[in-house]
Amino acid sequence: MSIFAGARKCDLKILAEELGETVNDSHKLKDLKKMILASKEYDEESAKEWLNTIVNERKEREGNQRRNEEIQMAERKLKEEQEISERRRQDEIAERKRKHEMEFELQKIRLETEGRSLNSNSVANQNVNITQIKPKLNVKETSWQLRRKPNTTSESTKPQPRYQGPMVATHVRPSDKYRISQLEPRNGRPYATMVLVSQLKAWRSQNEDDDDSSTNSNNEPEMQRSKRTVRKPLRYGDFMPDR
Repeated sequence: MSIFAGARKCDLKILAEELGETVNDSHKLKDLKKMILASKEYDEESAKEWLNTIVNERKEREGNQRRNEEIQMAERKLKEEQEISERRRQDEIAERKRKHEMEFELQKIRLETEGRSLNSNSVANQNVNITQIKPKLNVKETSWQLRRKPNTTSESTKPQPRYQGPMVATHVRPSDKYRISQLEPRNGRPYATMVLVSQLKAWRSQNEDDDDSSTNSNNEPEMQRSKRTVRKPLRYGDFMPDR
């Protein structure tokens, strides 16, 4: 069996250089074999052992290089997988953040809508019995009469009997409106209506009005009217010169 079995050109090149031969890249495999066999330092047993060592070292280097390449490839693959995983994680975080922001905005809109609905409901539900607000309210303090403008110029400005009171506010409505009703019904049925607060006037009994009018008449001093001098009209002749 030839000592060159399994050897490559690079192995024979190293062996020829170890035997003292000058080798260049132009030498082919068969040229290297002839050069080794013709070398003065050639000994078959020594050359065989030497070549085996060279081949084993080459194979070991190649194995190490292959393992290094595999390790580098595995590291690159792992790095790529980590980058992909990190991008996916960042995308998931961004998606969750977007969903949270969207849910927050929707919740904010819902709360604003509910708040407006509650406000409108609270205004609509202000039809509250006044006795629930002031259960100890004195009837005299809530007795009213109405100011009513006449419908026509010929109508009297004096309030009609049904507006003269006494009337009591029974319900509070939105926009300063009140529902009032007569305390002393006339003709068997109490008069009730809806009025603005500006139409209400404190009710006073006829006796109180008479007392006030008499008091005012007693307290007011008598005013003396000045006497007016009546002059005769001038005549046209008074303005004419003497002729």
